[in-house]
Order: sequence, then C-alpha cells, then structure tokens
Amino acid sequence: MVQLLDIKEFKKKAKTRFILNIIFVVLFLLIAIAGIVLLLLLSNIDYIINLISSITIGILAFVATIFYFLNIFPLVSHYYLFYKNMGELALERRLLLEFDSEAEMKTIGKVRYRNLLFIHKEGQKTYLENLYILDNQDVSFNKGTKIKALTYHNVIVRYEVLNDANV
Repeated sequence: MVQLLDIKEFKKKAKTRFILNIIFVVLFLLIAIAGIVLLLLLSNIDYIINLISSITIGILAFVATIFYFLNIFPLVSHYYLFYKNMGELALERRLLLEFDSEAEMKTIGKVRYRNLLFIHKEGQKTYLENLYILDNQDVSFNKGTKIKALTYHNVIVRYEVLNDANV
C-alpha cells in the first residue's frame, strides 16, 4: 500500500501545536494579571489613573482572550482531535473512481487538499463519496481505477491500486 500520511508524525505535530497554544494563552493571561497587580501595588500616581489603566489592561486582555477562544482555539483543537483519533477510527474500503483525478489543489487556511469523487458499493447499495488527498501528494488516478483505501473522515491515509483479479 502507498502511504500518503504519516499518522505518527501528524499526531506529534498536532499535539505540540495544541500544547503550545494552551501555554500561550496561560502566559498571556498571567502577564495581564501581573501587569494589573504591579500597576496597583507599585505606582505612586493618582488613584484615578491607576484605576483607568488597570481597567483598560483588563478589558484588552478579556477581548484578546475572547477573540482567541472564538477564532483560533477551535481550529487548533479540531486539528488536534482529527489527528489524535486517526489511527483508531480509520476505515478500509474498496472504491471505484468515477471521474478523472485532475482536480486542482484547494486551500482552506493552511490545509491544502484535492477532492476526488469515488463510487463505494456496500451490499446492493451504491454511494458517491468525495475523498480528499491532503497536501501536495503526487497521486493521480484514471477514470475507472479501482483502489483499496484506508480513509479517515474521507481523507485518504493510504491506498492500493487493485487489478481486476483483486476485486
């Protein structure tokens, strides 16, 4: 089988990225709290200026934290959870390519992928499925190619091209 994704490498990268983001948030909040405490304890200036600057720092820290948890953290946590469960929940299926695989690489954020349309037969039922190839994998199939693929959330992890005798 041709291995497209190294699961262990991607798990390690995703876990490192997730932990670094958690450390970043904790350090940011600790610095903001330390700034407010030091401002209140060590300043010799007027009480009103102290109050205004500590409220300003607190509001900026709060807004930055809300922004982070609404925009950046969900992406990082989904990335981490995707690769965390990849090895255990992958499915092996036999598929038939419906159209040519000359689809262009598309980009969403930092993820590059190519979309392929396959036919999957399960018993008497036939399903059309979109499968994805991540990054710049140099993979091309002709129309009618039969493959046995290990997929996870419709991302091809590894595949093997089947002959008519193997089907």
